[in-house]
Amino acid sequence: MKAPFSLGLYVFISKLFGWIYRPALMIRKWQGKEDASRIKERFGHSEVQRPNGQLIWIHGASVGESSLGLALAHQIALQRPDISFLFTSGTISSAKMIAARLGENQIHQFLPVDTPGSIYRFLDHWQPNLAILLESEIWPNLILRTAERNIPLALVNARMNERSRGNWSKKMKSAQILFGQFDWISAADQATADFLSQVTGQVPSLPGNLKMLPVPVGPPPAWLDELSQSLAGRPVWLGASTHEGEDKILMQAHAPVLQEHKDALLIIAPRHPERAKSIARLAGGRNLTHSTWSKTGHANASVLIADTIGDMQSWLELADIVFVGGSLGNGKGHNPLEAIRAKIPIISGSQVVSFAEIYADLEQVGAVQLLNTAPKIASAVLTRLTNSGITPAQVQAANGWLKQAENEIAGGVVGPLLSLLQGGPNAAP
Repeated sequence: MKAPFSLGLYVFISKLFGWIYRPALMIRKWQGKEDASRIKERFGHSEVQRPNGQLIWIHGASVGESSLGLALAHQIALQRPDISFLFTSGTISSAKMIAARLGENQIHQFLPVDTPGSIYRFLDHWQPNLAILLESEIWPNLILRTAERNIPLALVNARMNERSRGNWSKKMKSAQILFGQFDWISAADQATADFLSQVTGQVPSLPGNLKMLPVPVGPPPAWLDELSQSLAGRPVWLGASTHEGEDKILMQAHAPVLQEHKDALLIIAPRHPERAKSIARLAGGRNLTHSTWSKTGHANASVLIADTIGDMQSWLELADIVFVGGSLGNGKGHNPLEAIRAKIPIISGSQVVSFAEIYADLEQVGAVQLLNTAPKIASAVLTRLTNSGITPAQVQAANGWLKQAENEIAGGVVGPLLSLLQGGPNAAP
């Protein structure tokens, strides 16, 4: 199929005016959005040597997708421990998260900008045996140049909301060319699968949402045991991955909790840790004693702002109940499964479209409450704190459901990916 004008124009402009990325990245560096020491990676250069043997390249845009990539690599490595993995991402926060969890034979690089030259340099250096793009990362030059080299391409856990599907429908020929380059596609939900089937003429795999897979975690931080001892006897609840606007509601809910439990602790772990200062100002404005973890390293306050990356599992271990953020106002929800694995009850707002199927399953077993107001959240927290020594049967049931789902999903994805690897360039005999 001949490339439509819009796709051809994109490739032409990216080749002719690719230099414009340099000043753009310099501005991002000054804004603290780029790692100054690793800018070269954005243009396909690397000071890291490619490991010997087969290499799987996994790309995820930011923290959520990169967590999925780590989980997927873990499942693949269980069957093929000889394989090396290259993770790419586009944000500093994801780079820090990945760095904290990298295992043996694993490397992280920043994704090169989508110009032909940058992609060629990247592919020349790394020579991946399989390329896996996660969810909705569709970069035309990256996809076309990778396919051009006969490197197997997989789009895993593809996710498109109604707006995204509508946008692709308006440029169907481009969609057919780009999505047609993938050798294997798995979809996170039925709506995405139906649309991609219409685009490609092939029925995508639908193994389930890969965000249900467990993300490998390293050993607990040295400070966890000491902090846990210092909090012994204190009621603790957690606001996980909160967004702007939600912290205020959680602090409003914390007020009646403090009336019943004067030593209660609210831990707020914002989705974007750079919001720590604004959260501290908000707590101060409400006359709540507060502490910022990266500065003080203690929780001698009624609100602890957990502004470090990669420590969510530790905060969950300390909490009696968790509110999963990104779910109020215009939110779309965040993954609640870490909390299920921690075996603590979950509260969330009702805006959970990104994880609608998971939340529906959790509601069926009674393991989550969807609450949108401070009084209702406070009531749920107080009920849990009154019975803090009990793990509700619903949470136990949800944990069993999750383990079964993990096994089924991993089985539906790892096999096809290893088959692609076996048939790709420099495949193992």
